[in-house]
Amino acid sequence: MNMSGGDAGDKAEKKAVTPEKIAGRKKRVALVYRILMTETALFSGVIYAKSRNPFYAVGPLLACAVSHVLLGAAGEDRLASDTYKRLNLGLGTYGLVALFAGICMGFPKIWAVSCVIAMINTIKGYGYGLKGWELAPANAVGDLLGGWKSNFRSMVKIPTLKSAGYLAGTGVVGALTLAKVREVAEIITTGAGTYKLGQRLFRLSMFMILTVIMFTLKDAADRDRLDGSTFVELNGVASISFAAWAWEAYSGAAFAPLGVGASLALSLFSASNGLVSILKKK
Repeated sequence: MNMSGGDAGDKAEKKAVTPEKIAGRKKRVALVYRILMTETALFSGVIYAKSRNPFYAVGPLLACAVSHVLLGAAGEDRLASDTYKRLNLGLGTYGLVALFAGICMGFPKIWAVSCVIAMINTIKGYGYGLKGWELAPANAVGDLLGGWKSNFRSMVKIPTLKSAGYLAGTGVVGALTLAKVREVAEIITTGAGTYKLGQRLFRLSMFMILTVIMFTLKDAADRDRLDGSTFVELNGVASISFAAWAWEAYSGAAFAPLGVGASLALSLFSASNGLVSILKKK
């Protein structure tokens, strides 16, 4: 009897998810991705205008590009792909770290609002990818663990030279991320200052989302999928980011993540792969 009652309840719940409700969910998620894309583009522009240093504008620019990619994925019902689940989680983590960075550095409240929106919408985006627009029951923990296992297998697999290049990029940016996490921990334990903590968190948010982007490109190279529009766009924004790093190093900044040569090499590698993909479509 209990089983029968449960089945009836499940059927009633599924019937309650009307096409209109699904359409509404799609519109809301897409709308917030569009808002995030606009806000992060504005933040990137304002930061550059005030600092005259492209390096500081990289983090919001990366978030803008990922928001645009996820907007397209939501419109084409592709959020269930591992690629977009990963990007949703990456953008949400960026929002969390950037939120605390902004609080520590005294950023305007609109920055905090944008970061919170990013976290909420990416959780929704990941959830819709996992459960479908009907929000069918699914095991999020199992999906996350399965994703980590799949990512680890991908990290030890190098089927092509392009995969090797992206793996190197992922390793370099990932190492910088871990080093910045250590710096953040040291500042917290020593009480070195709130503003200094915010600076490190701001850079950490950039490193984290760029690590996700580089690994996503590595995974696409493994599957010979770099010609897709998602990966062309990610290659483009990665190239711009590394070019900004090269400028930071060239200008003699004390906190440049990499040297000019390494930054330019990664920039040209990403740009050339993106350009080849574009030319293949013509």
